[in-house]
Amino acid sequence: MMMEVVGDVLLPYMLAKIINQGIAERNVVYIIKIGVIMGFIAVMMAVGGVLGAWFASKAAMNFGADLRMDLFEKIQQFSFQNIDNFSTGSLITRLTNDITHSEYDYDDTQNVSALARHFNRSDGDGICHQPEAGGDIHYRPAGAGSPYCSHHAACISAV
Repeated sequence: MMMEVVGDVLLPYMLAKIINQGIAERNVVYIIKIGVIMGFIAVMMAVGGVLGAWFASKAAMNFGADLRMDLFEKIQQFSFQNIDNFSTGSLITRLTNDITHSEYDYDDTQNVSALARHFNRSDGDGICHQPEAGGDIHYRPAGAGSPYCSHHAACISAV
């Protein structure tokens, strides 16, 4: 996960270097050099993302297996009266479906994608950059008549 975060910070910086130094000075060799470095960073981000997801899934799977075993042992200690109070279907659901959802939740807390899903809003919120206002970058709430952003074409939507 750390590799992805470092790459997310480095790639825009490298792109700015291409624009400010490579394109401005018409230095094709520099553009290609930085582009290759950016490609390498992107590959490393992909490898880090796959490995991070694999380890998070493995941890979630082990969490679910341990929880399932503990719950099964607890059910074995129930008295006959407790077993009669719970239906067999209910107990099976607890051992399968509920724990599977707990595994998903555990996996989501291990992945940055969970944060992206929680912060990804469908109402059009986003970040806006106003070059005519001295390069001011600000949060743009949803709505066409937003007082924070008069040129929605330059806004980056979070959806």
